[in-house]
Amino acid sequence: FMKLLYLYRQRNSGFSIEGLFAGLTDYLRQNSAYQIAEAYAPRRTLSFSCLYQNIRFAARQRADIFHITGDAHYLMLALPTRRTVLTIHDCVSLKTQLSAGNQLNFRILWLLYYYLPMRLARYITTVSEKSREELRHFMGAGLADKVVVIPNAYDPAFVFAPRPFNADRPTLLHIGTAPHKNLSRLLEAVEGLPLTLLIVGNLSATETGALRRHQITYEHHTNLGQEALLKLYYRCDIVTFVSLYEGFGMPVLEGQAVGRAVLTSALSPMTEVGGAGACYVDPLSVADIRRGLLRLWHDESYRQELIRAGRANADLYTIEHISARYVALYHTLQTGH
Repeated sequence: FMKLLYLYRQRNSGFSIEGLFAGLTDYLRQNSAYQIAEAYAPRRTLSFSCLYQNIRFAARQRADIFHITGDAHYLMLALPTRRTVLTIHDCVSLKTQLSAGNQLNFRILWLLYYYLPMRLARYITTVSEKSREELRHFMGAGLADKVVVIPNAYDPAFVFAPRPFNADRPTLLHIGTAPHKNLSRLLEAVEGLPLTLLIVGNLSATETGALRRHQITYEHHTNLGQEALLKLYYRCDIVTFVSLYEGFGMPVLEGQAVGRAVLTSALSPMTEVGGAGACYVDPLSVADIRRGLLRLWHDESYRQELIRAGRANADLYTIEHISARYVALYHTLQTGH
């Protein structure tokens, strides 16, 4: 068997990347000829010393094919160019440093996390056309032309589970409370409506105050495991994801997969990911968010058509489909064509 090694950032640095690739690795263990292995960088890269130790760690690894799963892009500096796949999920770290005016940090990140790894990598993947365009913006067309879009797969645990729509008092599920998740405008949009809002993520004092001020009935959930999160999807009538910025937008797919109406932003990559199976609104307009929500609520034929289209769209993002695209890329690494 060929050994395929997935390289991750340090354990407990986050869960999004690890969760996305957990489904892929589990599937390939059962359905491919590869011997699947995983390795985690030993240190958080808050200093050049930690970064150097992680690079040395990567240099000691042995495999036929290496795949850097994201974030720790600089590990490419220690790996064989012709046998390594580099996945870059987004450019949010570069955008953050630019917005804060930290030119030195921006240049360090640009060089060590993006430019040098992308120069060295033979094959680069990203999860959406939006992310590829951002790489083109920051890195130039020459490097961006090497990037192949392979979208994320949703977890197979998200299975179709239809339920009657509660038209008297619908339940909305909102995932994420970081500023770009746009919770504040959603709260304004639902003011005065008889509904229940399920919120996943930490709430600030400002957000808690807004919930009281707008007199919204809500539940607040944090640190959820997969099973608990699934139960919220199954309980809800509408998934709301009016985010201002995403590299992909997994809640759109998850909502479609379980058979829920999805309200999301008319922005890339949400429009790319959601296809014909979502109601798109201007996330900067409270009035438009409310308009879209009310249409999903009261127009049953429209809602049912979106649910049908959403289920068909989600079928394009199953673990079987996405893993096949990665396996084809690994085969190209092995054969050279």
